[in-house]
Amino acid sequence: MIPTETVFPGELFVRTEYDPRAFGFLCASIAQYGIVEPLVVIKIAAGYRIISGDRRYYAARHLKMTHLPCVVRKEAPPSLELLLKASSKSLSPFDKAEALRALGGTDAADGLYMRKQEAEELLKLLDFSLKERLTAENAGLGREVLSELLKVKNKNKRAKLLEKAAKERLSPREIRIFAKEKRRIRGAADIRLVANSAKKLCEEFSELGVPLEVEIKKDGVTIRKRG
Repeated sequence: MIPTETVFPGELFVRTEYDPRAFGFLCASIAQYGIVEPLVVIKIAAGYRIISGDRRYYAARHLKMTHLPCVVRKEAPPSLELLLKASSKSLSPFDKAEALRALGGTDAADGLYMRKQEAEELLKLLDFSLKERLTAENAGLGREVLSELLKVKNKNKRAKLLEKAAKERLSPREIRIFAKEKRRIRGAADIRLVANSAKKLCEEFSELGVPLEVEIKKDGVTIRKRG
């Protein structure tokens, strides 16, 4: 047990802001059961620096705990710190992807007991823009949902799906369903646009001896064979 005042946050992937609901749940759990999994720290001149356990540290400070259960390591080379970060359940998928990339990408998968395919999917998350990352992190979206979102190549559609996933907590299956939905016709302008395309299509088929006609309705356009 180490005095809280002598423990300091880590240098890599320092996180001082977390999802309020998840952080509240962690605080409630620690208040009831204590810190079940000790923090991993190393000795420094001013006290101890955290290698793994930043969220538990901030929760303990919030609860005004005077001492923290810690595992003290003699040294922590960057590779070890990155390894712990990449394995941490408290970090977002993006932070884990950053750590995995710093460790050497898919070559580090075996050392993390991670399948190569899982490592590849994790690294692909780095294709998200910073704005998309922040939206996903604030909503606490998991790797599976994010991987499904990345399959949507149209960036505008992906941005809308990301917002929907963040608000409605969509599952990976729901993401796949919404991604396949075609844009619905909305308003007279859209109907006219579709009608014009339909008329041109009918003209082309008429030249081939297939008479078609277009029926315009309030909610859409219908093409049927004439006569």
